[in-house]
Amino acid sequence: MLADARKQGLKPLICSSYRTTQAQTILFQQKRNQFMKLGSNQAEAEEKASYWVTLPRTSEHEIGLAVDIVSIDYQVLDSKQETTPLQMWLIEHCADYGFILRYPTHKNDITKVNYEPWHYRYVGVEAAKEMQEKGLCLEEYVNTM
Repeated sequence: MLADARKQGLKPLICSSYRTTQAQTILFQQKRNQFMKLGSNQAEAEEKASYWVTLPRTSEHEIGLAVDIVSIDYQVLDSKQETTPLQMWLIEHCADYGFILRYPTHKNDITKVNYEPWHYRYVGVEAAKEMQEKGLCLEEYVNTM
């Protein structure tokens, strides 16, 4: 997928792939601590943090099925990612390679995770294409089985 993106003149960069539980725990604790500094108690901070950083031992990065991809030209993890030529190409073509955009913006009420236009998960070509054709996120797809 990345080689084909490069053939289109795009500059993909994997900014995160496999992550250990220890690394995921550190990321989660950092986000939780940010919310606690803003006045949330621990329970509230953990709930808010889980919307931005998946709980340790539940991250797709920890099981090796997810990858965060950005353009070398724009490496900030924010909603502007979706407007980069790379993300527009990936969103359109990722299913051809068995990947899905895991946390689409209009599905965060279902996924319970913030929109991440850089986070792709491998599900296999058949499932990815069906999900793309039907406009389903992974949770919706699994519930149809």
